[in-house]
Amino acid sequence: MQRHELPFMATIRSVLRATRRMIRGPQPALVDLAAHPATQFVTEDHKARDIPVLDRRWYYTIETSPGVWTKGHRFANVGLTREALRNLDPRNKRCLDIGAMDGLVTALLYRRGARDITAYDRLDFTERLAFLKTALQIDFDYRSGDAFDCFHRKQQQEELFDVAVFSGVMYHMIDPLGGLLRTRSLIRNGGIVVVETAAIQSKHHVSFFNARGQYYQGDNYFFPSTTLLDYWLRLARLQPLDCYWMPQIRRTIFGEGPLRICVPCRAVSAPLVDQDDVFMAKIAKKIDFAELCDLARCAKESTRPMGYAERGLPKHPNGGVNLFRAVRKTAAFHPTEGHTQLALRDIF
Repeated sequence: MQRHELPFMATIRSVLRATRRMIRGPQPALVDLAAHPATQFVTEDHKARDIPVLDRRWYYTIETSPGVWTKGHRFANVGLTREALRNLDPRNKRCLDIGAMDGLVTALLYRRGARDITAYDRLDFTERLAFLKTALQIDFDYRSGDAFDCFHRKQQQEELFDVAVFSGVMYHMIDPLGGLLRTRSLIRNGGIVVVETAAIQSKHHVSFFNARGQYYQGDNYFFPSTTLLDYWLRLARLQPLDCYWMPQIRRTIFGEGPLRICVPCRAVSAPLVDQDDVFMAKIAKKIDFAELCDLARCAKESTRPMGYAERGLPKHPNGGVNLFRAVRKTAAFHPTEGHTQLALRDIF
């Protein structure tokens, strides 16, 4: 039987969409990463060793001396991460940059006064990072070449971190929840984890698979809904403190377009459980969870809760920003050129 829609229903939907656009305000330029030239390269080209490092293609655009910039790209989503970092103080803290690529966030952490920084990437950018250390006069420990689970195992023998930046990584993982739990296990209770990823605005606990590369090309897999991402964070004992977001590409998934979202979180001792959620309350005791996240160790090395300048976004009754409501109620972030490149003067 064919379903016919009454004319006034289409009108109502049109009015609702227009009202939502008015509430959110003007939208930033949309970036289609599926067609972005940066997807054509990810690793260091070892055949180019005789080419001066500044003449090679970089991932980020970084000023290495007055007026001299690397030949990188300007990704709008890194502006979300930088805006979140503006609201915390990493001075004298032990910091981890996961998925560092060629070091934009790592450099910012150093300039902000972090005492002990580890930059990790499974890809090898040793030459670029060595050049950057000298050019910018910064210092950090660089780890590369290992898969994340191998890096995670090695870190079990070392001191936990106070701050972790987990930006632009989750959607590259076949097991994104496992990646999030491994990241959480590297942070002492009271520390801060800044999570930035691709997601879908939906009230349902679902994750969308990048079948046929229909949303992103390359090694990109799962897009959690904002509601599911919120649940994953609380399950991992990460309390969402803030939320920055921006729309990304024009394609839609069940009526909603993909977005980038950045969620600074505080590592807490207990999950933020809804009153009727027995599953979340018990899951941390299961062996599958415990293999990925040693909560006892996080508690043993706990620290005084780090400060973060919250913005008063909508929250769950049990604490933590409600990501679905925050995206609905707040305007999209508007990145500027300054957000997408690193100048010599930048500290945020």
